[in-house]
Formats: sequence, C-alpha cells, structure tokens
Amino acid sequence: MPLLLLLLLCCLSPALRAAESGDFAAWLEELKSEARSSGISEQTLNLAFAEVETPIERVVELDRSQPEFVQTFTGYMQNRMSQA
Repeated sequence: MPLLLLLLLCCLSPALRAAESGDFAAWLEELKSEARSSGISEQTLNLAFAEVETPIERVVELDRSQPEFVQTFTGYMQNRMSQA
C-alpha cells in the first residue's frame, strides 16, 4: 500500500494543474490516466479511488483563503521555548 501511495503522489504534479480549473472530475480522470500510464492496474485504481467524492466547494474556498505569514526559525523558537 505505501508503494501505491508513492506512485499516486508521483502522478499528482501534472494533474494538479487540471485541479486549478475547478473541474474535479476532469482532474481525477487525468490522474487515473497518468497512473495507468505508470503501470498501476485498473483493479488498484478502483480500490484506491472507491470512496473518492467531489470536494465540498465551501471547504475548498476556505482552504484557499487562509491567511499566511512567514516566521523565522528564531522567532518561532522564541515563541515556543521557555528560557530553561
């Protein structure tokens, strides 16, 4: 199973571009096609994607609008570590 996950992750990079368009079904089919091209069997794909559902649009929207900030390692450590 770890090998399956690794192979699927290797296929993700080109397929992620399709995900940007918002068409999840097209992205998923492209991902499956790339996985097949990499030698993953149809049986494995069916098992791996058996419970995959279309993402909830509101969750995607919230995920893409999360605030971001950059913190240096020193700043992180000063906020997290006591002066023991």
